[in-house]
Amino acid sequence: MAPAFREGTQQQVKDGEAEYWVPENTDTNAVIATTNQTTIVNKNQLSTSAQANVPITHQAVTYLTKDSSGAITGSTRVIFIENDKSQWRPAAISKDGGKTYQFSDPDYPLMATGGPKGGPVAGAGLQNDLNNTDSGIHKNLDAQVNKSFKRVGADKLKGRGLAIDSIKNNADVQAIEDASDDANEDTKLSDADQLDAATSPSALVSLKVGEKGGTRSASGSFGNHVYPLDLGVTGQDVLKFTMVKYVPSDINMKSGFGINTDERNSGEREILGTVILPIPGGISDNNQVSWGSQSMNNIEVAAAQFALNTISAGREGAELATKNIVAAVGGSNESLKTAVGVAIAGQAAGVGGQLLTRTTGAVFNPNMELLFSGPSLRQFSFKFTFTARQSEESKEIVKILRFFKQGSAVQRTESNLFLKSPHTFKIQYLYRGPAGGENPFMGKIKECACTGVNVNYTPQNNYSTFSDGAMTSYEMSLNFSELEPVFNDEYANDGDTSIGF
Repeated sequence: MAPAFREGTQQQVKDGEAEYWVPENTDTNAVIATTNQTTIVNKNQLSTSAQANVPITHQAVTYLTKDSSGAITGSTRVIFIENDKSQWRPAAISKDGGKTYQFSDPDYPLMATGGPKGGPVAGAGLQNDLNNTDSGIHKNLDAQVNKSFKRVGADKLKGRGLAIDSIKNNADVQAIEDASDDANEDTKLSDADQLDAATSPSALVSLKVGEKGGTRSASGSFGNHVYPLDLGVTGQDVLKFTMVKYVPSDINMKSGFGINTDERNSGEREILGTVILPIPGGISDNNQVSWGSQSMNNIEVAAAQFALNTISAGREGAELATKNIVAAVGGSNESLKTAVGVAIAGQAAGVGGQLLTRTTGAVFNPNMELLFSGPSLRQFSFKFTFTARQSEESKEIVKILRFFKQGSAVQRTESNLFLKSPHTFKIQYLYRGPAGGENPFMGKIKECACTGVNVNYTPQNNYSTFSDGAMTSYEMSLNFSELEPVFNDEYANDGDTSIGF
């Protein structure tokens, strides 16, 4: 765990009791501080005794100076690194948007004296890399600062090139932005992780593709809706749909073997809106897994044993497997030896088992067995009929229809180079009794993608509107598919008092 990155007064910063201060001058933007990141550097960055491929955890703090119009007129960027005593120490300062760095400053006296043996915090190697626009840490810092500017909206300010020089001429910034992602917060890389963060799998799959202007994706932007309008006073159980931002899985092998969906299932998701409706009829679920017939004759078993032994134990394993096969065949009768020879000859000639069948009329026992082949994703369908009793209720229905239609729509990026996944949905059967919460006597549903929205505008087979043109009745059909299969360990250990999934 990295040490605390502390806020204080200017004097406390100067004394080394705090790392950053918040300016009071109205012409100066509030401090932009980023979360700590880890970068692999290539040589003696911290001291003359440091080894190659050293992971450096660093912070960047940026102060902006603005004129009366709000345009940026200058900036100060201070770089802090974590030393081997779990202390943050100022290592470098830039006053030209990160183009060049200095390694001493009167406002940060520890910058020149807080390093090994009372020298600079940044060793010669680190100094060279910070002033090398092609180095990994220089690019990482530019990306880190660029991301923090976007987070606070400062990337829209006029004159921002004075604070982020890279936005004018560093094409690598976007590609490496997530090399210093917040997912690496408070983390130092191990000796086994000596890959540059910019080329890690997480950097590739977490590429910030942005979204086209007008895309509806902000927290709460879809609102909270209910039908009928007086559903809340009825006390009946309800079906709740919660729209959340889609979170992709993590294929970074450093975080565990295989695909990681922990972030998606963490429960701390950005909610875009909710819809609460009466529970319709025809509710069901269908749990399925796939099984299929597979076969493996004895010749294939022997070949598999040979391959496995060779992979696991090299030449010695291959020799052992060969001895076992020879012993098994050698101890058998002559007809079996002949059959094995014919089968092997057939394989060598590329005609498979037909040589044995053509000459003997027999086949090797296929040892057929039904084997598990994989899980299935569950599908869910709901149908709702909306009949408005007043124009206001019809407008609420329209918002609900829009909720599902727009929420399940594919998103475009500003450049049109990518298409982004639609938003996803959490679906809950809610019990309105004294205990409240999810109904344990109904099946639970994992996070879903909405795969279809069908609206019938004339469910009564006649066109009918209120005076403002709003329809008096709608029928909506929704189709969903769970993002992940259901696993045995996900059922609650509650003594079987709930159905679960």
